[in-house]
Amino acid sequence: MIAPDELLAKAKRLYPSVVSDWIRDECKSFFPKRIPANLELKSSGTERKKQSELLREVQELRNHSKQTRGYGYSVHWEEIANRSHGLNEFPKQIWIDTLEDYLGWTRLKSDFERITSRIRVLREEFPTLESWVASSWNKLQDLDDDFQDLVTVTRYLRDHPRPDCFPRELPLAVPTKLVERQQKILGEWLDFVLASESIDFGCDRKDFAARYGFKSFRKHLLLRFLDSDWCASLGLHFEELSLPPSSIDALNVNDCRVIIVENKTNLLTLPTIPRTLGIFGEGKGVSQLLRIGWLDRSEIYYWGDLDVEGFEIYAHLKFRFPQTKSILMDLTTIQRFENLGTVGNGSEREVPVELNSAETEAFRYLRKNNLRIEQEHILQSYVNEAFRAILPSMDDSVRRVP
Repeated sequence: MIAPDELLAKAKRLYPSVVSDWIRDECKSFFPKRIPANLELKSSGTERKKQSELLREVQELRNHSKQTRGYGYSVHWEEIANRSHGLNEFPKQIWIDTLEDYLGWTRLKSDFERITSRIRVLREEFPTLESWVASSWNKLQDLDDDFQDLVTVTRYLRDHPRPDCFPRELPLAVPTKLVERQQKILGEWLDFVLASESIDFGCDRKDFAARYGFKSFRKHLLLRFLDSDWCASLGLHFEELSLPPSSIDALNVNDCRVIIVENKTNLLTLPTIPRTLGIFGEGKGVSQLLRIGWLDRSEIYYWGDLDVEGFEIYAHLKFRFPQTKSILMDLTTIQRFENLGTVGNGSEREVPVELNSAETEAFRYLRKNNLRIEQEHILQSYVNEAFRAILPSMDDSVRRVP
């Protein structure tokens, strides 16, 4: 027979349905609610329980019921007479009569009052959030003290859309980091609350600032001039620069050579190469390069990790800049440094269509052997020789630059 604590656990699992029915104003039809429970008189074995043990379980069920405590579950009883148990009342069904009984028994009253209070606020302030409330009310449970502040921010943005300021600059008495901390749920609300012309639907929700009209800190790319004389001729006094893509786009570096690397260490150890610029692509961060217009007119080389992902990043870059060539991403290099490889992520991706035959051969070898060779493991002397081979204009004194 089911014990009171097991019955309580079953009841608590009904909580999402209780709240959802309250939202639809259907609690009156939800209760009374029967709770299916094992009320068998037999034990799980072949022998019947002793009468005293069975009566103790029945009494425990009675002691925790509404009949005894004034709230909670109700037991529907029936008298049963048999040779083993005599004439006694035994539970036939378990019911919860009202919402009040349910909340008192499960001790979920404070949770329920908090969530329904927040729902009432949203309905009053932002009626257009009704469908969000119906499908996503559970997200309100974890907002703690942020809820009312989020309402304040949403109200302000409804009345002052696309504010053209940084989120921390909003003229509101809320924590300055609130928008950053609760960006996801705030974005969901704004999509329902703001007029469509106040949202840039061309921007993903992850690009929160652009989507809703905030200023944002522009992501910087690290670049390094591999030719100090060329760098000076451009009026630049620093060979290493960190700039946003729009500023890099403004550099007067037409008709140059560009080497894009996946890791910072390799950017800083690229050899001296005439009229060449190295860029730290940060792996999948190479998408930032798409905003640099003069790359269309540049000779581009990509050097990444020797793994499936490295070739996929290269393929993505080559799709946008078809003149891009790979360097140090061939089967010879793989087999030369295979002893320094580690286990890949087991990717079974198809060969990107942008790869040539040699690159396809290398990709398939890495995929088949689930291999990853990080580009930092490639010896500098080997790197220098590779650049000499493909860039005949390089000076014979090619060296590692600290």
